[in-house]
Amino acid sequence: MINTPLIIFSIIIGAYLWYTFSIVYHLIRFGVGREPKVLALIFFIGSFGLFVISLVLYSNIDWKETLQQLFNQISFFGK
Repeated sequence: MINTPLIIFSIIIGAYLWYTFSIVYHLIRFGVGREPKVLALIFFIGSFGLFVISLVLYSNIDWKETLQQLFNQISFFGK
């Protein structure tokens, strides 16, 4: 059975990490002086923190209950 939420989550996290990498890379590569490199470091630490938080929160979600509640809400609006 395909775990759809895990696939969607992986795609979102992959795009987020690529976006983060490209920002950090360009700030470090094309920044002149010390300030862009410090900004890149701060951005990278914050992005890594958000990545870890999203992994922890994802692992704590009860997907069966969440999807059941979502389908109940959708069927309520469909009436």
